[in-house]
Amino acid sequence: MFYRMSINTFCVDDGDTVLHELVHHSRMVDESRKSILLRTRSRSDVIPKFNHNDRSLEDAATTLESLARQNYYVEPFIPGYYGSGSVSKGRDPFDLIRKDRKLVVGSAEPGSMGLKGMKARNIIDSAFEDSEIKDLIIPEFSDISAKDRLDELKRIIR
Repeated sequence: MFYRMSINTFCVDDGDTVLHELVHHSRMVDESRKSILLRTRSRSDVIPKFNHNDRSLEDAATTLESLARQNYYVEPFIPGYYGSGSVSKGRDPFDLIRKDRKLVVGSAEPGSMGLKGMKARNIIDSAFEDSEIKDLIIPEFSDISAKDRLDELKRIIR
């Protein structure tokens, strides 16, 4: 099956956003991704159609994987989902980003290399529950955190 992804370069001017959207795409179409945490639970094979309760988990897992895959690490100017009150809770969101980068890659030094392939996927599967982004709640969609939704899905899907 053929999938198309379009990114408007007038709206996106940095590689981090492109990487994040490519990870979303991989989560949807890569059938080798088997775990609940690594695969999008979309009701469509063509466009993402999420259960609202899955949205926080989808974006938290995608954000962490994108952070792990980023080569020549550059500290962000905008904290993105880390700036959400559900994640930062009064803490410096940039410190949380550095903490998660160090968790998944081992270094948050500018210029440090990210992970590739299965190594990146495996670290997300093993480190997600220790990450800061696991606390993400996107209130427009759900009132439970990404971690709580993951726990629910683990009980439901065996």
